[in-house]
Amino acid sequence: MSEISRRSALKALGLATASAVVGSSTLKDNLLGGESLSQVFPQIPAEDNLFPFEGVHQAGILTDPPDAILVASLQVIPTTLDGLVQIMKILTERIRALMAGQLGPVVDESDQFPPKNTGDMGYDQLNEGHLTILVGLGSSLFIQGGQDRFGLAAKKPLALKPMPRDLIGDKLNPDLLDGDILLEISSDHPLENMHALRDILRNTKGLLSPLWMQPGFQRHQKNVPVGQANVRTVLGFKDGTTNLDVNNDDLMNTMVWTGTEEPSWAQGGTYMALRLIRESIEHWDRQSLESQQNSIGRYKVSGASLDNITEVQLPDYADDPDGNTVPLDAHIRKANPRLGPESEKRRILRRGYMYLNGFDKSGLLDGGAIFHAFCRNVEEQFEYIKRNYMTNRNFPKTNTGVQDLDEYMFAVGGGYFFIPAGVQSDGRFLADALLLG
Repeated sequence: MSEISRRSALKALGLATASAVVGSSTLKDNLLGGESLSQVFPQIPAEDNLFPFEGVHQAGILTDPPDAILVASLQVIPTTLDGLVQIMKILTERIRALMAGQLGPVVDESDQFPPKNTGDMGYDQLNEGHLTILVGLGSSLFIQGGQDRFGLAAKKPLALKPMPRDLIGDKLNPDLLDGDILLEISSDHPLENMHALRDILRNTKGLLSPLWMQPGFQRHQKNVPVGQANVRTVLGFKDGTTNLDVNNDDLMNTMVWTGTEEPSWAQGGTYMALRLIRESIEHWDRQSLESQQNSIGRYKVSGASLDNITEVQLPDYADDPDGNTVPLDAHIRKANPRLGPESEKRRILRRGYMYLNGFDKSGLLDGGAIFHAFCRNVEEQFEYIKRNYMTNRNFPKTNTGVQDLDEYMFAVGGGYFFIPAGVQSDGRFLADALLLG
């Protein structure tokens, strides 16, 4: 059989099979050209595997974090406001479809064009679920090199700026910093994250160019009692103990969501400090258990602070002023000194993932943490904690030094981003109040 005849036979066989699946309906009506899911594989993701796209706030902040993450920083190519509006409309359209589990048609209208469905998620129309795609705006979108790129400088969120380059202990790689737009894609499986990123990049070709990206992972324990952490860090300690309660609306409105202090379009959003933190894994693994626990200030297995028995008990530093039980330079003491209202107003909503990029040139593991701090004001909360508590050598007492944990970790990248409020209706798009107001 000639190659042409073989192709014709295979195509005929494929069409016959498809026709048998859809019954009396025409092939065109059921397989070709539609933007909705094909009826060839009618299984639709269960609703409990999907987070809603629409809401007062973007999904991916208060929602339960799934096990896989991918952060991608992008640069805006157009130089006009209209071009930026086009980008945000496309992002809104694609994120809405992806979060609804819409992977694209099984069969395209013509085999002479690239398929709309990349196929990496298969063709059964089932995604792994719990996908969220968070969109953040960098300071360079408002002002870059002193230039007001899109006429938005006067509307810049008050505390938005490039991530500081002078934080003690940081070893920042300029190729892993900041960006115009940040996409944070989270789901139950890294393949779904890759599919979502491919979809967005394909649909914004010529509009957005990639700067840097970092995939990550986590293992979330199920059915963990309230107040206890359900994940651990690369270092093996519980992560998220005494985190802010996302179910407490008053607390979220006070500590996370922006208010009337910001331009009207930015109210109801939040700031995100994103830190890519390299950890000296082999160095840490050589430390004694006692040394590790003193560095963190908690027992490794139970998560309890060194002055307590259970994880949910709060440390009492007033009863340990000299750090005989919980060292003065322990992480939990430097990050949250529990000074009453003064330190309470600095607290942040934390979210952490791990990453592993292989080996470095010295043969050491290139891995660590993807750390998030969501807060109402990134300067008064995250950055204040970092500068005045954690890296302040004279806090909580003179000559305390920086936190001991800094011997084993340092930031290599990340950025400050502003997360606009969510989209609440079909006719709206992300950050439209900024771009059209």
